[in-house]
Amino acid sequence: MSGSYLNVSCPLHLLHRFMLRAILLLACVAATIGVSAQNVGINADGAVPHISAMLDVDASALPANGKKGL
Repeated sequence: MSGSYLNVSCPLHLLHRFMLRAILLLACVAATIGVSAQNVGINADGAVPHISAMLDVDASALPANGKKGL
């Protein structure tokens, strides 16, 4: 037996590497699905933000809408 602990030709080692890669791929896919489904709305009346907007800001319902700035 050589001094190497992990033998590349061992079928269990190849299965272990395959499973680690599959788990990593599934984790990446799950992370991207959650990120693409988020949109944020900042408003006073509780309206739902537009589907294609990453950030939807509406200040028209504020009592001081004649003033400049938020």
